[in-house]
Amino acid sequence: MGDKLTYAAWVAMTLRDAGLESDPQARDSYWSNSGRINKYDEYRAYCKAEKRQADDPPAGYWESKEKPWHKPAGITMGLMGVLIWFAAGVIGGTTGRR
Repeated sequence: MGDKLTYAAWVAMTLRDAGLESDPQARDSYWSNSGRINKYDEYRAYCKAEKRQADDPPAGYWESKEKPWHKPAGITMGLMGVLIWFAAGVIGGTTGRR
Protein backbone atom coordinates (compact mmCIF):
# COMPACT_ATOMS: atom_id res chain seq x y z
CA MET A 1 0.00 0.00 0.00
CA GLY A 2 1.04 3.54 -0.61
CA ASP A 3 0.81 6.50 1.68
CA LYS A 4 -2.25 7.13 3.80
CA LEU A 5 -5.19 9.18 2.56
CA THR A 6 -7.20 10.38 5.52
CA TYR A 7 -10.97 10.56 5.42
CA ALA A 8 -10.79 14.35 5.95
CA ALA A 9 -8.53 14.79 2.92
CA TRP A 10 -10.80 12.60 0.80
CA VAL A 11 -13.89 14.59 1.85
CA ALA A 12 -12.16 17.89 1.05
CA MET A 13 -11.04 16.57 -2.34
CA THR A 14 -14.49 15.15 -3.16
CA LEU A 15 -16.29 18.36 -2.21
CA ARG A 16 -13.78 20.46 -4.14
CA ASP A 17 -14.21 18.31 -7.26
CA ALA A 18 -18.00 18.64 -7.00
CA GLY A 19 -17.78 22.41 -6.39
CA LEU A 20 -19.46 22.07 -2.99
CA GLU A 21 -16.60 23.05 -0.68
CA SER A 22 -18.55 26.04 0.68
CA ASP A 23 -21.86 24.18 1.13
CA PRO A 24 -22.28 23.36 4.83
CA GLN A 25 -25.04 20.81 4.20
CA ALA A 26 -22.85 18.84 1.80
CA ARG A 27 -20.00 18.91 4.30
CA ASP A 28 -22.31 17.81 7.13
CA SER A 29 -23.55 14.86 5.06
CA TYR A 30 -19.99 13.51 5.02
CA TRP A 31 -19.20 14.25 8.66
CA SER A 32 -22.29 13.01 10.49
CA ASN A 33 -21.76 9.56 11.96
CA SER A 34 -24.29 8.00 9.58
CA GLY A 35 -22.66 9.90 6.70
CA ARG A 36 -19.25 8.55 7.61
CA ILE A 37 -20.66 5.03 7.78
CA ASN A 38 -22.49 5.39 4.46
CA LYS A 39 -19.57 7.01 2.63
CA TYR A 40 -16.86 4.74 4.07
CA ASP A 41 -17.30 2.12 1.33
CA GLU A 42 -16.86 4.80 -1.35
CA TYR A 43 -13.83 6.20 0.48
CA ARG A 44 -12.19 2.81 0.83
CA ALA A 45 -12.89 1.93 -2.82
CA TYR A 46 -11.19 5.18 -3.85
CA CYS A 47 -8.19 4.38 -1.65
CA LYS A 48 -7.98 0.88 -3.09
CA ALA A 49 -8.13 2.19 -6.66
CA GLU A 50 -5.43 4.77 -5.93
CA LYS A 51 -3.35 2.19 -3.96
CA ARG A 52 -3.46 4.31 -0.81
CA GLN A 53 -4.03 3.27 2.76
CA ALA A 54 -7.46 4.12 4.21
CA ASP A 55 -8.35 5.17 7.74
CA ASP A 56 -9.90 2.66 10.10
CA PRO A 57 -13.68 2.27 9.78
CA PRO A 58 -15.86 4.62 11.85
CA ALA A 59 -17.70 3.46 14.94
CA GLY A 60 -20.81 1.53 13.98
CA TYR A 61 -19.49 0.38 10.60
CA TRP A 62 -20.46 -3.21 9.91
CA GLU A 63 -17.52 -4.95 8.23
CA SER A 64 -19.36 -8.09 7.19
CA LYS A 65 -21.56 -6.22 4.70
CA GLU A 66 -18.61 -6.35 2.31
CA LYS A 67 -18.77 -10.10 1.90
CA PRO A 68 -20.38 -10.87 -1.46
CA TRP A 69 -22.01 -14.10 -0.24
CA HIS A 70 -24.01 -12.53 2.62
CA LYS A 71 -26.87 -11.16 0.55
CA PRO A 72 -27.46 -14.34 -1.53
CA ALA A 73 -27.16 -16.48 1.61
CA GLY A 74 -29.72 -14.31 3.43
CA ILE A 75 -32.15 -14.47 0.52
CA THR A 76 -31.69 -18.25 0.27
CA MET A 77 -32.27 -18.71 4.00
CA GLY A 78 -35.43 -16.61 3.81
CA LEU A 79 -36.77 -18.58 0.86
CA MET A 80 -35.93 -21.87 2.55
CA GLY A 81 -37.77 -20.72 5.68
CA VAL A 82 -40.88 -19.95 3.65
CA LEU A 83 -40.60 -23.28 1.81
CA ILE A 84 -40.25 -25.22 5.08
CA TRP A 85 -43.19 -23.33 6.59
CA PHE A 86 -45.31 -24.12 3.51
CA ALA A 87 -44.26 -27.80 3.46
CA ALA A 88 -44.94 -28.15 7.19
CA GLY A 89 -48.39 -26.65 6.67
CA VAL A 90 -49.17 -29.03 3.81
CA ILE A 91 -47.89 -32.07 5.70
CA GLY A 92 -49.65 -31.06 8.90
CA GLY A 93 -52.89 -30.34 7.09
CA THR A 94 -53.02 -33.65 5.23
CA THR A 95 -51.98 -36.04 7.99
CA GLY A 96 -53.99 -37.17 10.96
CA ARG A 97 -57.37 -37.04 9.24
CA ARG A 98 -59.50 -40.10 8.73
